[in-house]
Amino acid sequence: MISQFKSPRIDIVFDQYFTPSIKDCERLRRNETTSTVSIGPNQIRHHNFAGELKNTQFKEALVKFFIDHWANDNISIEESLFCEEHEEADTRIIYHICQISVDAQGVVHCSDSDILIILLGNLDHLNASLKLWIQWGVGNYERLISINDLYQDLGISLLKALPCFHAITGCDYTPAFFRKGKLRPFKLLEKSVEYQLACQEIVTDDEDERKFAT
Repeated sequence: MISQFKSPRIDIVFDQYFTPSIKDCERLRRNETTSTVSIGPNQIRHHNFAGELKNTQFKEALVKFFIDHWANDNISIEESLFCEEHEEADTRIIYHICQISVDAQGVVHCSDSDILIILLGNLDHLNASLKLWIQWGVGNYERLISINDLYQDLGISLLKALPCFHAITGCDYTPAFFRKGKLRPFKLLEKSVEYQLACQEIVTDDEDERKFAT
């Protein structure tokens, strides 16, 4: 899967796990173990591998295993792309893409809508000549979605409003409004420049916080 596109560069990005974290309550709900986990090259794969991937300790050990045993002349750890303050791979992936300064084509392989939304909301920070796709789904449902085509179809104003809209209508960190969904609110956002600008201002990087005073 990793090498199917014969790319000269492949970035593999992992989550980090901070304590305290906004996700601590969810980890407690899962009854995650706090004991140290060690993974070695001679171990047999766990019978419930998918279940183990819900355990933070196991995932940290797995990442360490990959780093220790993938390291060779063709694979390096690029410290300039660490994003030490970012816990989620979702935002770290977008940061990696934003650092591509040459004309290139790229594919982001993921199954998380958060990544797509964050990417669309930050297209104005990307190299304009960069051609991007999202590889989505598995098996017969796998497809490539052109980010550039979405940009042309939706326009930059609507795209920059998406991160705020996604957070308000339900994402990893926030629950959705009961029985409201996303489709009807999105249609309202799509038709209203006023709503789009309001969503953009909520997530603006403008340091002047006085505009948000109540």
